[in-house]
Amino acid sequence: LPQEDLTITAFDGLTLRGTYYEYAPGAPIELMFHGYRGCGERDLSGGVRRCFLLGRSALIVDQRASAASDGHVITFGIRESRDCLQWIEFLRSYCGSDVEIILHGFSLGGATVLKICDQCPDNVKLIVSDSGFASAEDVIVPNLWPLQKWLDLMNRIIAGYRLKDTD
Repeated sequence: LPQEDLTITAFDGLTLRGTYYEYAPGAPIELMFHGYRGCGERDLSGGVRRCFLLGRSALIVDQRASAASDGHVITFGIRESRDCLQWIEFLRSYCGSDVEIILHGFSLGGATVLKICDQCPDNVKLIVSDSGFASAEDVIVPNLWPLQKWLDLMNRIIAGYRLKDTD
């Protein structure tokens, strides 16, 4: 399919990349986010066909620290949700301020889109969260409980957030 590679600069200077598939000018756009340690093309490319069948364009993004986007730290939705808001603003300037947007996230992407659901502009008409998680702490700690305090400390030092902040 015809596609266009797009980039934005995140709030912290990282270059984030995505691939845009236009169904038709002015069509609603589904903005899709992949899961933990995933990549947009591999995890979400099947969604482009679904979008076209529904009369939507699609923007598949590589989240920070994944695939073609810059970064070294995945923040379980903390910074990714801010990136999502920037992608929304980018689409509003790129496609027009009245463009209808559907957010779709899988796993980490699901948590990403849910974290900002109360901050979305009116352009966002629907949010789909497939297999999102409620809290990174709930995912990590039961498996590594003896290391909980050390993990949280290391996370604060290296990534700048606490595991409970991902709730």
